[in-house]
Amino acid sequence: MKIAQPSFRYSALAVLLIAANTAGFAAGFALEEQNAVQTGDFGSGGAAIAEDASTAWYNPGGLIRIQKPQVVLSGNEIWFNTNFNGTITQSIQGIGSTGPLAVQNVSGGTSNFIPTFHAAYPLTENLVAGFSVTTPFGLATDYGSATNLRYATTETKIKTIDLSPSIGFKINPNFSAGFGIDEQRLLATFDDYAGIMSDRAYDTFNHNSASDWATGWHTGVLYQLDNATRFGLAYHSKVIHHASGYSHSTGPLTPDGRSYYLNNAFTSLNMPAKTELSVYHDMNNRWAVMGSITYTQWAILNKITLHNVAGNAGPLIVTIPENFNNAWRFSIGSNYKVNDQWLVRAGLGYDQTPANTKDRNLLLPDGDRYALSIGGRYQATKNLALDAGFTHEFIKKVGLNYTATAGIESNTISGKSINSANILGLQMTYSFA
Repeated sequence: MKIAQPSFRYSALAVLLIAANTAGFAAGFALEEQNAVQTGDFGSGGAAIAEDASTAWYNPGGLIRIQKPQVVLSGNEIWFNTNFNGTITQSIQGIGSTGPLAVQNVSGGTSNFIPTFHAAYPLTENLVAGFSVTTPFGLATDYGSATNLRYATTETKIKTIDLSPSIGFKINPNFSAGFGIDEQRLLATFDDYAGIMSDRAYDTFNHNSASDWATGWHTGVLYQLDNATRFGLAYHSKVIHHASGYSHSTGPLTPDGRSYYLNNAFTSLNMPAKTELSVYHDMNNRWAVMGSITYTQWAILNKITLHNVAGNAGPLIVTIPENFNNAWRFSIGSNYKVNDQWLVRAGLGYDQTPANTKDRNLLLPDGDRYALSIGGRYQATKNLALDAGFTHEFIKKVGLNYTATAGIESNTISGKSINSANILGLQMTYSFA
């Protein structure tokens, strides 16, 4: 059968960025685990703890508490599990419909390692400089190419790398503030197939990549009520990425039946602003309690428009609705100091999804989540501390019922996704004498 150049979907760059409405590791596609301490207490008290150089990222106003030069190296391994059960129906104008075809127990889970680095250096008694390398947003799924889901997605990755110099300064004995600049790199790739479900001979593989540098900022204040209690308030600005890259298709549905390459694909992607209010309180010389409330302004992400996506009849413009809602995150935790060397910590929390029911899609389908965390610290020497943390996230099972259309091809996904996540973090903190 000869297909007369229908405008099949080659919107992989588009679908790459619709992944923004799904959560790999925190609600939306935010990554809160920028040290192992946050992994061990689910981020409770993150803007108020200010116990190591990672406060340069969480709240630069806390840098003033770091009295010696210090470096923090940490890494979090994130296992995201997602399983889809449902159907896919394909409709192509001029050809007809195929389906609904059952798709059962297809896993799109991945494992990813997220490294971070923080440093703090006291310049004077009242001024401390900081620097962080973090990954504040990211996701990854891989459903493979063995099932009909390949026409919706195979492998998707999105990652940001944030380089952040910051400064913290003391205003008075009880009050400090800080500010940081965020130079953020976006890296994104997506793979999928275009074709006809009833005849795999027409399968055409599509690979896309996009990247961008953009600038944001963050600030924070820390108020020390007394020796036992402090409050932190931190704000991270939105970051607007204008990503550019390429779209490459190989297979029989390309214009020449072999390969089609476009090097001028582009889109915009909005990373949301967030505000965190935290409290930390020492109940006695062994017990401490802490908590945080975080508000993320996900509503900035209402749609994504992709330009110059490689279609078999030429470049396509694809608009993907997102319609995110602003979302809340709540966490509480506690530390117990066993002795001068050992400390244990735990936390629990609730993370609200920004995704709405109508626009939620197959790529890491996001739901509200509850989390349990446990961790600890070993003070190996006067200057060296080792931390570990573990979090399990219980993600609400969600339903999917949406249609993605580009050109003359539409794919309707209907079913349920069952998801969960496990995170293991390790950290080394070294203070120079």
